[in-house]
Amino acid sequence: MVCHNGGAAYLAIASLKLAEGRFAEECMRYLGRVIFLIASLSLLSCVGGSGSGSIPIGKAGQFGSNIQQPNTPPATQSTEPIISVKVGTVWESSASACNFSSDAVLEGSSSGETQFAACDKVTKPQATCEIAAGTAMLPYDPSGSGSSLNCRVKIPEIQLYYSSLRFDVKIADKSCAVVVFRPYWYRASSAAAFTPRWGTTAIDCSVADAPVECYSGPATKMVSQFPTYTAHYSVFGNSAGRWNLKTDSANKLNPALSNRFLSNYMESSYRNCSNGDLSFSGDGWPCTSTPNGFSDYVVSCQDEYGLEKWVLTILIEDVDDSGAAYPLGYNTLTANQKASWPH
Repeated sequence: MVCHNGGAAYLAIASLKLAEGRFAEECMRYLGRVIFLIASLSLLSCVGGSGSGSIPIGKAGQFGSNIQQPNTPPATQSTEPIISVKVGTVWESSASACNFSSDAVLEGSSSGETQFAACDKVTKPQATCEIAAGTAMLPYDPSGSGSSLNCRVKIPEIQLYYSSLRFDVKIADKSCAVVVFRPYWYRASSAAAFTPRWGTTAIDCSVADAPVECYSGPATKMVSQFPTYTAHYSVFGNSAGRWNLKTDSANKLNPALSNRFLSNYMESSYRNCSNGDLSFSGDGWPCTSTPNGFSDYVVSCQDEYGLEKWVLTILIEDVDDSGAAYPLGYNTLTANQKASWPH
């Protein structure tokens, strides 16, 4: 009896434990499903949500095309001018302080800065000509009739006559592969026998390859082998940099010339030749026979293909005293002491 009753009790206990094990197993399966469901919902919320800081999934075939970094500040656009040219005058007595190399000084280089500083001390600022940041590039024009920005600089006539002109050119980063500076020049005659003020014998200026004596303007002194070559260039390689150039003064030439040597500003009716040729003693501009015989101060920014991206034309005006310089106006009789172009 004891043995029988003990076996029944043992079977009852075993059945109870088996039932408890199955219940526990079912509970674990249910709990696992709940955990899987919660994890799936969390994952969907992470990759598909539209809240702040979410990272959208890129579309098929556009790997990472929609991926954006949250809270990325917009890129700041430079306000520095693309081209800046400070035009100044240096009295001929101080011109020795401005001895510049022929090449530009690129940003990060210390060479040349010493000579710039020395010249800064003796330079009288006259005007700053700029092509502002954001200015559209010139359209490609095969006819060469693309426009450029003009800058008119007014300088008192005596200061202009006894001074060199200084062009302090500054180029912004990632702007110009090559910068070209074309000094001003003009064809003084197209006659077969022309004796210029700067010469002593008659020369033939009627030929196509007229010699340098048929021309005037600072380019004739600044550019070696003029008129075969008419400009200077400097390689910037799309880096920021600074380039300085200086003319002679009209008074220091031998013989001394008029302010037409440096001043390239004239009234439009004369510039477009509406009033015919301009003739002076041993000087002039025969515009009817040499329509392309007048070239302004020009700074040109070119790309890697040699195309002009921006062009800045500078007009230097000889300014006569109109009496406004002095309260009593007693200096009006001395106006136009140094001849220049009609203006």
